[in-house]
Amino acid sequence: KIPPPPGPPEEDDVVPFWALQERPELIGGIAWIRKYLTYPEMARKIHLEGRTVVHVLVDRKGRPSQMIVLKSAGFEPLDQAALQAISKLRWKPAMQRDKPVRVWVAIPVKFNLK
Repeated sequence: KIPPPPGPPEEDDVVPFWALQERPELIGGIAWIRKYLTYPEMARKIHLEGRTVVHVLVDRKGRPSQMIVLKSAGFEPLDQAALQAISKLRWKPAMQRDKPVRVWVAIPVKFNLK
């Protein structure tokens, strides 16, 4: 016998990224991060570049509700600038069974002086 499909997610459930009908879609695309990203002046003065990867919980309304630095750029002000920029982004929410659901996504933020 094949087990029945799982029921709809509970209100507080976070749906695994792979179990979605539609993944969350960043409004404006990944380039939109540049609009909100402020390069820390200290990092600019010492020509510091890097990449921060932020894990973001996108809520049912398409807003970031939690953020965790998965991979640091190695300089706290760069990581903080990435978190600040991502907090302003909006997504088209992920969908499962035609209902918006919360889901974690990873967003890379590249700091490049060029």
